[in-house]
Amino acid sequence: MLKRFVVVALLLAVPVSHTMASEGPGNLLARSESLLSEGEFLQSLMVLEPLLAAAEESSSQEEAFWRANALCDTLVNDYILLRRFVEERGQNQMETRHLEWEKVVTLNRLGADISFDHLATNYRYGYGFLKRLIESYPNTSRRVSADYYLIERRYNSGEAVEKWLRDLRAYVESNPDSGVIELHMAYLDIAHINDNLWQILTHPGEYSQYFTGSHPRSDREKAARCKKEALRYYAKVIVSGYSRRFGYYDSSDVTIRRFQDLKQNKTTNRSWIIYD
Repeated sequence: MLKRFVVVALLLAVPVSHTMASEGPGNLLARSESLLSEGEFLQSLMVLEPLLAAAEESSSQEEAFWRANALCDTLVNDYILLRRFVEERGQNQMETRHLEWEKVVTLNRLGADISFDHLATNYRYGYGFLKRLIESYPNTSRRVSADYYLIERRYNSGEAVEKWLRDLRAYVESNPDSGVIELHMAYLDIAHINDNLWQILTHPGEYSQYFTGSHPRSDREKAARCKKEALRYYAKVIVSGYSRRFGYYDSSDVTIRRFQDLKQNKTTNRSWIIYD
């Protein structure tokens, strides 16, 4: 395993050669796919550099942006990129060093928009490749899927979370028949957010002051609306078969169990709107 990481690290340290730059778009995508199948996610992304940097638009570049987005999202949110940094640079590095690492510098030069989240002690991906896809190919067939990922997640206050909910509602209302997996992901987000809001409004705790109003009656009325919307969207997820087929966030039995528990006013220790 260590030998494999050393070999891949050496490959990544080599600048893009003229041979790679002149390699056909189809070959670059195929080589990226091959590396992806081997679990070499970072190398799979780096191989796409000539396509991502190309001035000329093409169907291959459109595909490269979409794949780069998925790879970068995985590299960051599964802590793969951070682990690679630690392997190469060691644990005791200043936060700024994470962004000075040549691989992150390269990805950001290509438009990735990677920053470092001190609170989470991990990289953060700003969906730069997805934004480049939309900017360069506004009519892409992946537009509906892309729009979901560009919805900003907001935490820790009633005002912020309500903005997140409004954006999610607008998304699902605008794409009711799209059939994309992201539509069901949005359903589950809406259910989770309302579930947490119901719990905070009816079972005051540490974060209640950031979500409750000045009148208990209005809080109770809002809690009832949140519960109703949460149950509605949990039900939409369950009957769609989405959790069974894709397993995003939760497996089907977890979603069904939470749906049944919420109907009985049972709380959960899961948090979807508190980020600390």
